[in-house]
Amino acid sequence: EDELLRSIRSDLSSRKGVRWFPPIWKMLIHFVQHSVLMSSALFAETTKAYFGDVTFAEAFVISKRAVSIQVSVGLGHGFVLNHFTAPQVVIRTAVNASCALPGLMRPFELLAKDDHTGEL
Repeated sequence: EDELLRSIRSDLSSRKGVRWFPPIWKMLIHFVQHSVLMSSALFAETTKAYFGDVTFAEAFVISKRAVSIQVSVGLGHGFVLNHFTAPQVVIRTAVNASCALPGLMRPFELLAKDDHTGEL
């Protein structure tokens, strides 16, 4: 609990040397050029910097905390991903997919590690 609270500081959004969200003017230019506010590739780089290739199962083993992320696949349809429902899914790809809202970012594909090899 203390470790989690210590991690919440004012530099949280830029701690790893990458920003979660670009400046608003860059988002507006990106929207004019691509019809979405944010670059999916840049957002994916950010989530990789923060979360690496850790799966839901691996995160639970490390932290003993359940992480759940909801991913929508259409109007009114979605899934809750966590160490029970999707243990081999890589957390960063779930974050990417969860944030990919129309007008904000293009959709993302979920990645999972192979049970036997550990490869994506």
